[in-house]
Amino acid sequence: MSLANRLDNIRGEYAAVWLDNMNTGITRASGKFDPATRKYTQSGTFNCPMTGQKDMRFRGEWKVIDIDTLSYTMHNPGPDGKEVKGAEISDKRVK
Repeated sequence: MSLANRLDNIRGEYAAVWLDNMNTGITRASGKFDPATRKYTQSGTFNCPMTGQKDMRFRGEWKVIDIDTLSYTMHNPGPDGKEVKGAEISDKRVK
C-alpha cells in the first residue's frame, strides 16, 4: 500500500493518490482538513476490482483520534446506489 497526500497550494485543498496490491488502478482524491474536528474529508474516484466498474465515486474520512491513533473510513455506492461503508482502517503507533 502506498499513499501520497499533499497540500495543493493553488487549489487550497489536499490531493491524494493511493496504490495497493488489490487494485491495479490508481485511486485519486481531494479534500480539506478541519482543525476543529481533526478530520480530513475527501472525495474521489477509483476503479473497482470486484465489479470492474471504472471511476466509482467514493467519500473518505481520516480522523485524528489522538497523538498515536488515526482512523480512516471510506463510503461508496452500493448495488442500489445508496452509500455503504466500503472500508475501515485504524492505525496505531507502536512505541
